[in-house]
Amino acid sequence: PSQGPALTPAHPLTAMVYTSSGGPPTEGGSPTWSSPAAQEAEANYEHAARGVQGLLAVFSACILFLFFALPLWNSALLLSSVLYTHFLGSGPMIALIASCCSVFFGYVILLKGFFQSLPYKARSAQTVAMLAGAVLTALGLSFMLCGHSLSDRALLSAHQVLADCAFAEPSAELARTSALLYVLRSSPLCAARSSVELCTGYVATPESAVLKVMESDLHCSTFCHKPQVTGAAASALFSPVHLGAPCQAAVARVLEHFVADLGAQTYYQGCMLVLIAVVMSLTKIMGSCSPMPSRPKVLAPDYGATSYGHMG
Repeated sequence: PSQGPALTPAHPLTAMVYTSSGGPPTEGGSPTWSSPAAQEAEANYEHAARGVQGLLAVFSACILFLFFALPLWNSALLLSSVLYTHFLGSGPMIALIASCCSVFFGYVILLKGFFQSLPYKARSAQTVAMLAGAVLTALGLSFMLCGHSLSDRALLSAHQVLADCAFAEPSAELARTSALLYVLRSSPLCAARSSVELCTGYVATPESAVLKVMESDLHCSTFCHKPQVTGAAASALFSPVHLGAPCQAAVARVLEHFVADLGAQTYYQGCMLVLIAVVMSLTKIMGSCSPMPSRPKVLAPDYGATSYGHMG
């Protein structure tokens, strides 16, 4: 059979096809096959996609919070004690808390921009993986830097307390305050009191607060010296209990085996987060380099004996 004339937008048969499909041709002459059912399906898809995006945002924020929950707890614990802040300072703990908050709020802002600015076609799994890898890398590097700094400070302070207690920077003023308080404690009027705080002549200072926390938390007495206590005088400054363990050894033990371990734990947690981000990036690169699977060819729809473009 001979080939018939091509259908044009003005052809009656073409107009019938357009009318049955639910839309007239556009200005460029190309057909529009949208229908109310297709528009409703697209609206339902967008609504379901928004629900999935909200669930993904909440779930990822909870996972991110679990990552830095333990380092935040440890930092708050160290900051709440004047003993640790005296020997370590507050720099590493405040830096860790600030970095965790910055990464969390930065992730929320990026996620909001990701869902609101990018079109649906650009919101692929690879883009989400790239965003997650960047956040994990920033959080891991923060953990590594702050954890390493905290561990180094704890080990250095422990070594100074044991090796040069009376003259080292973090312990020299404590040793002088302890010696003065023991002189006051050894007086007959003060020896009968339950605490040196009740004695005449006692002046509260930041160093005396640190010595009091040492005795109550570490169950020790004396710091960097052995006072000559006679009579009924107690061997502790702020308690009537006789505590024989020296405080410098207890402080060094806590700094070396507790605080330094917390810093090492935070450091290795950061290493694992960076490793996870690297593995995710390598997986993304391998997925981009792999060949796309071949798709079966789908024939154009045929309207009975009439196909779009030709008549035969």
